[in-house]
Amino acid sequence: MLPKQIPNILSICRIGLSGMLLLLSANSFLFLIIYLLAGITDVADGYIARKYRWTSRTGALLDSLADAVFSLAILLIISLNFRTVITGNLLWLVLILTLKLCSFTTGLIRFRKAVAIHTIANKATGLLLFFFIPLVFFSISGFFIKAIFIICLLPAIEEFFIILCCEELNMNRKSIFSK
Repeated sequence: MLPKQIPNILSICRIGLSGMLLLLSANSFLFLIIYLLAGITDVADGYIARKYRWTSRTGALLDSLADAVFSLAILLIISLNFRTVITGNLLWLVLILTLKLCSFTTGLIRFRKAVAIHTIANKATGLLLFFFIPLVFFSISGFFIKAIFIICLLPAIEEFFIILCCEELNMNRKSIFSK
C-alpha cells in the first residue's frame, strides 16, 4: 500500500462503516461509536489528502461517493427509526433533494461529469448534519430540527447556482461570491 492511498482507504472505510450502521440498532452505543468513526474518516481523508498533496480525481470521487452513501444510510436510518422527523420536514427534505438532483444533472450536462462543489457552506452543513443524528437521538425540539433542514437548503441553492452559472468549473470554490 502506498501512503498516498490512505485518503482513498479512509473514504472506502466510510462506505463500509455506513453499511454497518444499517445493521445496528440506532439507539445503541455501538451505533454511536461507528457513527463517530465514520465522521472521523470524513474529516481525516480530506485533511490528509490536502496536507500531504495526495489529492486525486479518484480520491475526490471516492470522497463524494462515501459522503453520498453515508448520507443515504443516515436518511434511511432516520426514516425507519424516527419517522416523525421525516414526515414533519418532508417539504424541506424534498426541496433539498430536488436541488441536489438538479445540481447533479446540471453538472453532468454542462461538464460531463459528477460535480460536487466543496463550498464553505457545504462543509459547514456536513458538520451540522453530523451532529443531527445525536440531536435526533436525544429528542431535541422539532423547531430546532426544522431549522437544521432550512439551513441545509441554503448550501444546496448555492451549489446549484454555482454549477448553473459558472463559466469554468472549480470544485473547490469557496462560495458563490468567489471564483
